[in-house]
Amino acid sequence: MQTAKLVINQGWGTYQAARYTGFNHSTISSVKRTQNRNNLVYHSKWKKWHQYPERPIPQRLGNLIEIDTILDGPTDIRLYIYSLIDVFSRWAHALPSIHINTHQSLMFVKQAKNIAPFPFSTLQSDHGSEFSKWFISSLFENKNTF
Repeated sequence: MQTAKLVINQGWGTYQAARYTGFNHSTISSVKRTQNRNNLVYHSKWKKWHQYPERPIPQRLGNLIEIDTILDGPTDIRLYIYSLIDVFSRWAHALPSIHINTHQSLMFVKQAKNIAPFPFSTLQSDHGSEFSKWFISSLFENKNTF
C-alpha cells in the first residue's frame, strides 16, 4: 500500500516504485486500480490541466443546448441521426445523415440555428469524433455568423 502511495501521491512510475521496493510493477498497478475503484485516492494528470466550464443552469431559451448523434439500422444500411435539444423549452431538431463527421456536424448546427426561434449560447456534446476540436474552434470562429 505504501508503494502504491509513492506512485499515486509522489508521482512515481510503477516501474520506478517496483525497482525501489522490490515488488512487481503489476502488483503496484493492481493496488493503485483498487484504490481508484474504491474512491480512496484519485489522481488524474489530465484533470490537472483541463477544466470544463461550469454547466449553465437552463433558465431561459437557448441557454443550454445538448447535441448528439444516434445510430439506427443494421450494419449494412446504417443511418445516423443528428439531434439537438434545448434543455429549457425542450425544443428539438433532428436530421438524418448517411455518415457523420465534423463538417456535417457544423452544417447541422448552422441549420438548427437558422430554424430556432432563439439564439444559442451554450452547446453541450459528448465529445464524440464528430464534435472534435476542429468543430469547436469553427463554432468559436464563426459564432457571429451562426
